[in-house]
Amino acid sequence: MIDTKKLQGYLDDNRDLLEPVSYDFASRMYAGGLEKYDRRLRQVGFHKCKHVLDAGSGTGQWALALSEMCDQVTATDILEGRVYMLDGLVKTAGVKNVKVEYGSLKKLKYADASFDGIICYGVIFTTGDWQ
Repeated sequence: MIDTKKLQGYLDDNRDLLEPVSYDFASRMYAGGLEKYDRRLRQVGFHKCKHVLDAGSGTGQWALALSEMCDQVTATDILEGRVYMLDGLVKTAGVKNVKVEYGSLKKLKYADASFDGIICYGVIFTTGDWQ
């Protein structure tokens, strides 16, 4: 079980990595623990996946929840501050199966069939011509 109090401490100590609105959002997401993310992911079958891509991972609440049910999680985001923050959160949590990368949804570098699950929560509408 990931200690979200430790994660909140890391968020607080490194809040300058994020814009204030992103810091506030991340604090709210981690405040209640990861159980709600775990439940939602299991409801849609992510617990059956081996390698999941969290596309547009932000500060990683979904990626960290996935880390407890999947063999490997790749989390990618286009904002450097969020990438650095998530990388630090992963290390603070002692999670070994989450790989954090910088990247755009418009130019994903992964070969077909690299993942057996992809989550892109609340991001697709920020990519411009999402249709």
